[in-house]
Amino acid sequence: MIKIFIDPGHNYSGWDTGANGKNAREQDITFQVAYRLRDILRTNYIEVKMSRNNLEDNLGSSVNSSLKARVDSANQWGADYFVSLHCNSYTTEAAKGTETLIISKGGKAEQLAYSINRNIVEQLGMYDRGVKEQNLYVLRNTNMPAVLVEMGFITNETDEWKLMNQQQKFANAIADGILGYLGIQKQDTVDNEVVTVEYQGKQITGYLYNDTTYVKVRQIAALLDKNVEWIGNENKVILTDEN
Repeated sequence: MIKIFIDPGHNYSGWDTGANGKNAREQDITFQVAYRLRDILRTNYIEVKMSRNNLEDNLGSSVNSSLKARVDSANQWGADYFVSLHCNSYTTEAAKGTETLIISKGGKAEQLAYSINRNIVEQLGMYDRGVKEQNLYVLRNTNMPAVLVEMGFITNETDEWKLMNQQQKFANAIADGILGYLGIQKQDTVDNEVVTVEYQGKQITGYLYNDTTYVKVRQIAALLDKNVEWIGNENKVILTDEN
């Protein structure tokens, strides 16, 4: 079975956090797309491991140790491919579009990168910034072909809206790029509609399935400024006021 390591870029808080847009954070977007991508790939009989398994996960104790933890996990697991998800940013809103980064051209990583980049551009109508070489830690130190996908600019209003509201489409497009490169016929999956929940100007995202909206308890708790306590032996979640 093919093994793909998905790295939702950055940490939830503290160190190695991502870029901020007007309404969204990079580390939240990357995770939301990553777990959708994971489910699609598993449906298509691909073994998947993620660097962050929960939205609130933080890796390492610094930027360098965070990056090292991702690479070490992929290398120790023996992944066949490494896919890191990110959102780009710039000092002005003019910059836009999708680009996919690799350590060098001429190998499997380049072929995978072109397939992913093309599918995102075509399926989401993104400006095509192409495939580029860049000497990044996670591309340089992985033992397998590695790509880093800059899905869009979180500092561009149009790109940010897509990153917030079309996460399933991003996941589908990236999956199509991976499966197409691997020559795998994609199995049917449920295309869940993304739902935005807003409270006092703060937003979180969930999804709509069979006329029911699903949102993670920890996201709701964060939205309402509540603490979450999990009672494992009772399968119970308790929400309490923050001190």
